Amino acid sequence: MHGQIDGRVVRAVRSLKRMNTQESTSDGSSTRTSTPGNEGQILDVISNREDLKSFLANYGITADDLYKEVREDLVIVRDIMTEPELSVNVMKRIEGKLEEFQARKQIETAKSSMEEKIRQRMEMLQKRLDGNNENL
Repeated sequence: MHGQIDGRVVRAVRSLKRMNTQESTSDGSSTRTSTPGNEGQILDVISNREDLKSFLANYGITADDLYKEVREDLVIVRDIMTEPELSVNVMKRIEGKLEEFQARKQIETAKSSMEEKIRQRMEMLQKRLDGNNENL
């Protein structure tokens, strides 16, 4: 058994090597953790993991949303792809990222709501101005 390596270990190492090939974006501040071909595989794994299905349901998000939030965290991506059960630490990291996502989503919703109210108010004021100009 000395010279033999378990096939699962070999596949996991190869998968990690592929995921760790990072490409810098033009500004250099962001990195990609996978190639487009691996992205589909990662999404399938996220969709089928029982321990992640509860996150998807509780936060009302898709596997794609979850992947977008965790893709730059190599520890999370690696564990999702290779570990049969996610550690408490990784689950907390995922939960933290999802809470940040929810907070951003709430801010965006509030912002668009305020923009809509401002737009309606501007239209109402424009109508008043147009009405006053007709009376002159």
